[in-house]
Amino acid sequence: LTIAALGLVSTGPRRCRAQVTWGPGPLHLADEDDLGNQQRLHDLLRRAYFMDYGVEGRAAHALMPAMQAEIDDFRGRVEAGPALALAVAMAKYHFSWYQEDSAEMDVESVEDAGNLMYTSIQFSGCNRPDLPIDVFFQRMCNARWPFVVMLFSELGRDFAERYLTEQAAANLEKAVIAFDEMKRLPYYAQFVHWQGPYDVSFNEEWYPGASPAGPIWDTAVVPLAQALEANFEVIAAELASIVERGIFDRLHFDGVRAEGRDSAPGGGWRAVELLSVESSAWDTAACREAPSTCALLASRPELRGCQHAGAALVRLQPG
Repeated sequence: LTIAALGLVSTGPRRCRAQVTWGPGPLHLADEDDLGNQQRLHDLLRRAYFMDYGVEGRAAHALMPAMQAEIDDFRGRVEAGPALALAVAMAKYHFSWYQEDSAEMDVESVEDAGNLMYTSIQFSGCNRPDLPIDVFFQRMCNARWPFVVMLFSELGRDFAERYLTEQAAANLEKAVIAFDEMKRLPYYAQFVHWQGPYDVSFNEEWYPGASPAGPIWDTAVVPLAQALEANFEVIAAELASIVERGIFDRLHFDGVRAEGRDSAPGGGWRAVELLSVESSAWDTAACREAPSTCALLASRPELRGCQHAGAALVRLQPG
């Protein structure tokens, strides 16, 4: 079983197209637009990942073997078509972070994702100090660099925790090299307190000057956190009602899920999506059960009008 068929079609001396024929319609991958490639491949794989999810209340992902084969096939095409590097890197990040039926990191996949992300940086010109800042953002350079640093940092940490010192040192060195190259770019001059890979924070761009100490943030500099704390009793009461009526799992399966396998191993957590990344409307089944929570979040400027916002109630497994 395969979920996509890929064929190269020549369209001129400078461009070519790859057509994926699985899904609701043809999916065209370009030899220049790597961001478009990434979005299209991710949408394809996400649909496959959740195709049978929730059927009869089962958390099954029957197409995973076919997805992995498809990712491997695309990986084999990167050398000839580097515009696929970003797409394959993110596919491995989202769907191959953990080994099958395990909480163990798939170290080969994560390392390959890091190398591919760095390839995408070179392909897109994100390593150029003279790249105009508007182009830097258009090409998502501000996301690619932290991803490279994060991937190699987490890989090094995983090896270190298993006392595999040689592999840990090699990957942590890659993280430092990528971090140092990133910090030499003009955009990152503002983050003077980023002195090493573990100082990097994706969210800090949204809250300039916050300067968090690791994962701990001062709520005084995060207005959304203040709003959540101020409305804790309302949110907690609606969540308690969902849990007490035993409908948390049903709402989870009713929702359109944005996460792949990168956030937690199987069963590590379960989310009830209030706002799906596929829709900007607060009209989910979960919002009908938690109307005050959704009204509060819908009123927030951090979420209002954002095309890729998401909000969820998350249940973590103990341990």
